[in-house]
Amino acid sequence: MYQALAKIYDDIMTRVDYRAWVNFVWQAHSMLALPYPTQAIDLAAGTAGAGLELAQRGVDVLAIDLSSEMLARAKERALGLGLSGKFRFLEMDLALWRAPQEQYGLALCFCDGLNYLPRQALAGLFVQVAAALTPGSLFIFDLNTPFKYQEVFADNVFAENFPTCSYIWENSLQEESCNFQLTLFLKEGQLYQKHQENHTQYIYTMEEIAQYLATAGFSWRGIFDNYRWLEPSDECQRWTIIAQR
Repeated sequence: MYQALAKIYDDIMTRVDYRAWVNFVWQAHSMLALPYPTQAIDLAAGTAGAGLELAQRGVDVLAIDLSSEMLARAKERALGLGLSGKFRFLEMDLALWRAPQEQYGLALCFCDGLNYLPRQALAGLFVQVAAALTPGSLFIFDLNTPFKYQEVFADNVFAENFPTCSYIWENSLQEESCNFQLTLFLKEGQLYQKHQENHTQYIYTMEEIAQYLATAGFSWRGIFDNYRWLEPSDECQRWTIIAQR
């Protein structure tokens, strides 16, 4: 998972405006009269799209991801921007991660990274995140919504071409999860190399997430539509949730 995909991830994720998303995080601190963080945890950090935005604002970032390939790309990007000194990278399954002794002033998880965790693992992760944060700190994350899985992903097939790659994305919807089979064609010289990856994401209700957060010791500060200060509609595809330690 996220092996061959790591090579093209930034190419196919250009629609994501990480700067706007981190601006939302900063606005949340202002609205709650909280100081901006100086240390943050970036969960399921990927190629550090969010982490780089934080580092450019002076934040020291602990970037955690399961994929060594994604973290390698994140390290390259940080080095290229002269920000390596702002990062500590950790290759780790979030289901197994335990809070470090040092505490942080913010935790983030962007781009549906938490949908990859089954229920017991997600509830356990929330407990660890709470232990890693100083009192009053924010935990801001997003999740793909049930509507997105049932009405957009469903059992549909997607395909897209880019200058250096193409992909076919086949979905299989289950009651509480959705399986993705990705077939990637990556350009190597004059030829294209075929790769396949299988991903599973889990479908959560708003009530489940609220319960897991409360059990872990978080206070609920709001749920919004895709990093905008809008109440989610029934057709919202990405929830953005703010919880406070």
